[in-house]
Amino acid sequence: MLHLGNNFYNPYICPIGRAAVPCFFIISGFFYYQSKHKLRAIKRIFLITILSNLLYFMFYAFEYSKGIGVGQYIVQIVNYNSIFNAFVFNRSLVSVHLWYLSALLYCMIIQYAINEIFKVNINTKICVLIIVLLLSIGLILGPYAKIVFGKSILITYTRNVWFIGLPYFLIGKLIVTNKIPKLSNKLLVSIIFIFSVFVVIERNLLVNSSLINNEENFIGISFLAVSIVLLAINNPIYEPNKFLKCIAYCGKNYSLSIYIVQMMVIEILELLVEKLGLQMPSWYSYIQVFVVFGISLLISVFYYKTKNSIQNKFMSKK
Repeated sequence: MLHLGNNFYNPYICPIGRAAVPCFFIISGFFYYQSKHKLRAIKRIFLITILSNLLYFMFYAFEYSKGIGVGQYIVQIVNYNSIFNAFVFNRSLVSVHLWYLSALLYCMIIQYAINEIFKVNINTKICVLIIVLLLSIGLILGPYAKIVFGKSILITYTRNVWFIGLPYFLIGKLIVTNKIPKLSNKLLVSIIFIFSVFVVIERNLLVNSSLINNEENFIGISFLAVSIVLLAINNPIYEPNKFLKCIAYCGKNYSLSIYIVQMMVIEILELLVEKLGLQMPSWYSYIQVFVVFGISLLISVFYYKTKNSIQNKFMSKK
């Protein structure tokens, strides 16, 4: 939805949807700190990051081969500035949405180095200080840059491990160590509602006054994301009905692959519409997000079914 907005989604739904990525980082941190196989998790995300970037490189190389050529495409994406931004600020050379994977990888590596290699235990006060400091800097350099500095700052310098990934990942740690007080469901639902409205108002005030730098993060997003995760933790589904069981299964097994392939699905659909000369009706913009999600889910299911089938055949031969 964040990549497929329209006149309704952009001002009223997308601002709330911005809580999705912070939620992902909080949940990742929550499970990472409980994992007994941290190195295995790091290796898995490293492999997924490499393969995802390779997949998009091949996709765009094929697309550009019909125009400027693969060589010129490589020249466009590979330079000192892009390489620096890729390694320091997680900006993918091939598709911007893949920043999440390298940022998550950095979070895991940083925490593994601090806790397992250097044997440093960061206490709760220092952890909270780091979280508040990084999120505050991210907000100042992000949506509020025009207000503070009077000019825009590239989203690359705020949408990365330092100002989104690491602080939310650390919040996951605080939840695991019970440093965040347990709140009632009623209070959490109230907080979610209040900050959903707050984020929408915050976004639209900034946009309407032409003072917004980018829409990646807002003040209310942190409260919204934390409340959503806490509500989910407070209410584990032990005996779900078929619908909730299906949602939980898809979320656990396919969410990452859906995130990875979504942009490719969007690109392919746009290319098809262009090649076929189709004029999509206005109402399509309201369902396009569900079309993209459905296709991405089908691709993810097909990939994992094929992968598991091949693995099972290989193991049976052994």
